[in-house]
Amino acid sequence: MNADINRRLAPLITGLTLLFVLSSGGCNGTETSSVTGAIRFSSGVERLHSWLCGHFDSSAQAARDTAFRSISLNATPIWPSREDGRWLYLEQAASDSLDRPDRQRVYRIRNDAQGGLISEVFTFQQGEFPPPESWRTPDYFYAIDPALLVPLEGCTIHLVAVTSPEPAFTGGTKGDGCKSALAGANHATSEVRIDARVISSWDRGFDENGTQVWGAESGPYEFIRLDDGG
Repeated sequence: MNADINRRLAPLITGLTLLFVLSSGGCNGTETSSVTGAIRFSSGVERLHSWLCGHFDSSAQAARDTAFRSISLNATPIWPSREDGRWLYLEQAASDSLDRPDRQRVYRIRNDAQGGLISEVFTFQQGEFPPPESWRTPDYFYAIDPALLVPLEGCTIHLVAVTSPEPAFTGGTKGDGCKSALAGANHATSEVRIDARVISSWDRGFDENGTQVWGAESGPYEFIRLDDGG
């Protein structure tokens, strides 16, 4: 496996699961719907949503390890009146090229039928990606019908709460159902840990023989919160 190629590809696929507090986002506390009143979700959904809202980057990690690049993650809550979960829009880009995002995703945080905490991943129809830096203008998404998003089947992140060494959520994808054709891959996996200050995400692609063909080799990307958030 060509390590140089993997280092170039890693930023493109970091953040399958990544899902951030902007002034207009309302990440802390519940939102109010004019029709239904206060919309309430489980404490796990609300806390995860709060910890994922905001601005993050991996510049500290890149400074100490050249295998990682400085990547910026910016996300904002969208569709706050929906009752089917907390929704987030995420942009990922090289820290010096925010106007050229290499990842644009929508995430839905909710409890599944068994009460487990999940983060579902959606992309956009071909040719319908939002303009760069749309995280700055969350009202833009009122013009988008959530039903037209493309769910990334098999890429859902399943999370559990832990308390040691500090409160956090940990988890990842299950099995090999998250399909990927990047760099000859057959499927992708993602392992994440999220706390109030740091999002760690280790996304990797594997071929049909189980050999890693893209993604960081030594460990996860570490995205440090840049705002007050949480």
